[in-house]
Amino acid sequence: RYNALTFLPFALLNQFKRYANIYFLINAILQSIPAISPLSPISAVAPLVVVIALSILREGFEDMQRYKSDLDTNSTKSQRYMDGVWEDIEWKDLVVGDIIRVEEGQFFPADCVVFASSDEKGIVFINTSSLDGEKNLKQKFALRETQELAADSRELRIMGTIRCGPPSPELNEFSGSISLGAGQTLLLSAKQLMLRGSALVNTSFAICIIVYTGDDSKIMKNADQPHDKQSSIEQAVNKLIMAIIGLQFLMSLVIFVCFFIWTSKYAAIYD
Repeated sequence: RYNALTFLPFALLNQFKRYANIYFLINAILQSIPAISPLSPISAVAPLVVVIALSILREGFEDMQRYKSDLDTNSTKSQRYMDGVWEDIEWKDLVVGDIIRVEEGQFFPADCVVFASSDEKGIVFINTSSLDGEKNLKQKFALRETQELAADSRELRIMGTIRCGPPSPELNEFSGSISLGAGQTLLLSAKQLMLRGSALVNTSFAICIIVYTGDDSKIMKNADQPHDKQSSIEQAVNKLIMAIIGLQFLMSLVIFVCFFIWTSKYAAIYD
C-alpha cells in the first residue's frame, strides 16, 4: 500500500479521515493564537501528536506485515521445464509461456492451461475455496491430444502456439486455441484453465503452460485496492463530531453577532 516515499504523507492524510483528529487539530490551532486563548498550545498539540504518531506506527506495522506476506507468496517455489530438465523457480520469476509442473497439494502460481495430468484421461481436480469460497472440488481436464504429448513429464516435446483473449476478471470465462502444427488447431475453454490460488487435489501432478501471470491473473483482476475500513462506532463518532463542530460554530456566530450589536450601541458610552 505504501513505499518509502509515500508512507508518511499518505498515512498522515489517512489519519485526518477521522473527524476527531480534525476537531483536535482545529483546537490546537486556536490555542496557538494568544489573542483568543489563554491556554498553552502544548496542552492541545502534544496529545494530538502522540495519538497520530501511534496510529501511523500501527499503520506502518500492518503494511509491513502485508509486504512480508506478499514476499513469502512470491518466493514460493514451483517447477519449470527448461532446456530438457525441471528446475525450481520462484513464482515472481515465472512468465507467460513457461511450462510448469504442479504437484498434489500445491497451489497454481498463475493462470495456466493444463496440458496433461497423472490421470490417463487428463482429468484434474482442483480446490478453489480461496477464490470463490466453495469447498467442493471442481473437475478440469486436459485435451486428449495434449495429454498424449505431455503424459511423460520427464521429457516433453511440445511445439505450438496458444492464442487467447485479453485478461478478464471473470473466473469462469476463458476461450482460446492451441495450434500444434500440421494445421492442427484445438479449442480451449474454461475447462482447461487452472486459476492462480487454486490447489491441486486428488491428482498426483499436472503439466500446465502459463497464459496469465501477475496483475493479469484473474485473482488479481478481482482484488480490491486496500481501503480504510470504519466501524459503525467510528462512523457514529464522526457524525457526533460534526454535530459538535456545527453547534460550536453556531454558538460562536451568535456570540459574535451579539458582541457586534452590543459594541455598536454601548461602546461609545463606556469610552
